[in-house]
This record gives sequence, structure tokens and C-alpha cells, in this order.
Amino acid sequence: MDVQTPPKQPVQPAPVVVPYCPPPEPEPRSVFSVPFIIFAVFVIGGAGIAGAIQSGKISTNRLFKAAKAAAPSIASALPALHTAPVMPPKAGTFTVTSISLGQPSYAIINGQSHAVGDPVQAPGVSGWKVGRIDDDRVWLQNGSTWSAVPLTEPGLNPLNDTLHPLN
Repeated sequence: MDVQTPPKQPVQPAPVVVPYCPPPEPEPRSVFSVPFIIFAVFVIGGAGIAGAIQSGKISTNRLFKAAKAAAPSIASALPALHTAPVMPPKAGTFTVTSISLGQPSYAIINGQSHAVGDPVQAPGVSGWKVGRIDDDRVWLQNGSTWSAVPLTEPGLNPLNDTLHPLN
């Protein structure tokens, strides 16, 4: 007798039970990214500055002059340290005929209007500029030399009794 053995069934391993773990939630993202925020700040700031320049609230000349004045080169500063004193100008070289005090103050020197820092021209002299304006005189500066020029009133002579006797 022939005995047949039934074919062997493959043995299935017992199922492994894994507890349910939900997937991690993504981190909340900002609506705006960092490069976008930086770009927006530059665009808005640039537009504000451009508007102020167009409206006249900011003068580009004033901005660039201030930048140049704030950072003088070392080479231009060195000669000022080692310059010899300059002789004061001769009497009558500069004539101050009018002074207007305010912000800024002005003085009429040799027939031309000058503010503090303006160069003053006169025949035979150079390098003088307005250093300070007081109510009765103007201080001129040339390097380390200062000279005071008093306010004069041209055309008015002091009273002389010999020319106009009172009796």
C-alpha cells in the first residue's frame, strides 16, 4: 500500500502587531520667508527715500556733501597739521559792511555775502575763510591763524565840529 503524504503547507509566522503611530505633523511654516521679508524692507525703504527726495524733504546734495565732509582723507588732514602760521591780512584787506545773525548767520565781506565756512576772496591774499560770525565782527581763519575783522559802516564819518559848527 502506498501511502501518500499530504504536501506540507508552508508555516506562516505569527503576525507582528505594531502599535499605531500617526505620522508627525509638519511644522507650521510662515507665510513669508526670510528672503521675501528682506526684499520687502528694501523695496519699501527705497520707495520712502525716493519719495522724500522727490518731495524735497531730503536734498541729495546735502547728503553727499555731508558724507564727504564727515570722512576727509588722511592726506588732506596732514598738511594742515604742519602748516606754518600765516601773517594776518593788512588792515583794509577785508571790509565787513553788514552782519545778519541767525541760522545760518551771514556777513557781507568785500561786497559779497558769506556764511561760516565760505572762502573769502581779496586781491593779494588767499586761503582765508569765514570761521565765526559775531554781532560786531567776523573771525577769518587761514590754517591755524585767526583774524578778527570789525563791522564797519562805509560812508559814515564821525562828527567833526570844524566842518559843521553847531552855532
